[in-house]
Amino acid sequence: MHLPFPRHDRTAHVRFDMYTCEACGACARACTRGVLSVLPYAFHRHVHVDRADRCRGCLRCVRACPHGAVRALGPPPSGRRAPAPGTG
Repeated sequence: MHLPFPRHDRTAHVRFDMYTCEACGACARACTRGVLSVLPYAFHRHVHVDRADRCRGCLRCVRACPHGAVRALGPPPSGRRAPAPGTG
């Protein structure tokens, strides 16, 4: 059983459910700050938080995930809604 290290499945603003993640990469593509990557290994496929310190809480990854594997840990820091992926 894989138990991901906390630093690899969350930032200060979002948390990734490694068991729900389908490794489609939608969240990584939506992130403009290079926070995420996808582990492509056959029996170990999921998103990976590479640079949690770069996350600013825009929540684009939350909106981009078609599987519901990304959860916000609170509202965006500015209190505004996150823009749709690809719009800003």
